[in-house]
Amino acid sequence: MTEVRDGVDGDDDEALWAAVMAHALPSVRLTHSPAHGLECSPAHGSVCGPAGGSACGEGFRGTRLGGVALGDEWFVWPRTDGGRALSLIVQLDCDEVNEALGLDALPVGVLLAFFYDAVEMGGWENDPSDPQWWRVVMVDAGTAVPVATPEGVATFPAVACAGRRVLTIPDESEAVVQPLWERQPAGMDALYGRAEAPMHRVFGWPEFIQDPARPDDGDWVLLQVDSDGVTGWMWGDVGRLYYWIRRQDLVAGEFGRVRGVVQCH
Repeated sequence: MTEVRDGVDGDDDEALWAAVMAHALPSVRLTHSPAHGLECSPAHGSVCGPAGGSACGEGFRGTRLGGVALGDEWFVWPRTDGGRALSLIVQLDCDEVNEALGLDALPVGVLLAFFYDAVEMGGWENDPSDPQWWRVVMVDAGTAVPVATPEGVATFPAVACAGRRVLTIPDESEAVVQPLWERQPAGMDALYGRAEAPMHRVFGWPEFIQDPARPDDGDWVLLQVDSDGVTGWMWGDVGRLYYWIRRQDLVAGEFGRVRGVVQCH
């Protein structure tokens, strides 16, 4: 578990805690929400589902899982090299993510739509052909409108999400903390928090299921998408999707080079 507990307590090794926290990275945890107060906001383009629920209207412009894609006049539905249309997995409202994170890490005033080949589920290894299975499309939030979904595309219910800032620390398989785990495994285990699935997160340290699987050293996880019973997602055997971005591409707002990896149990 890579999300940090509330803090060190009397039984913890404070020096060990400090050593781990030196590598902490902020992230935004996405949880199902009744549109976090936006269910009837015309500014967000739709009316969400029943009070207390997390389903939201298909044209909802806020952060959500699934639903229909929003686009503009230049939008082209992403496809694999063979022409199969990809599925919309997550839509991020960058302003909402930035507000939760406390800094403008993502472009202001835009939506990021995360696509994946949910039919064939390619991208299990870092292969040169893998980028075809993944795509991230940037759309102006103020002008985005629902676009027609191609036939045969796997679709998922729209589920509104609320974002909450959490600190993450490296998984025990990460090289930066392996020496600490080797020297003090019991102490390290005591420091790591526990959180319930699904663990959908923007930025931070990834929650790996297998060994670390970055496309390249230094890549940042842009989005981690867990298996989720509400949306009907099952990535292999209770697996996760990881969308990776190079630091320089993130700074430049260049999301066309995002790459992905799938892991499962």
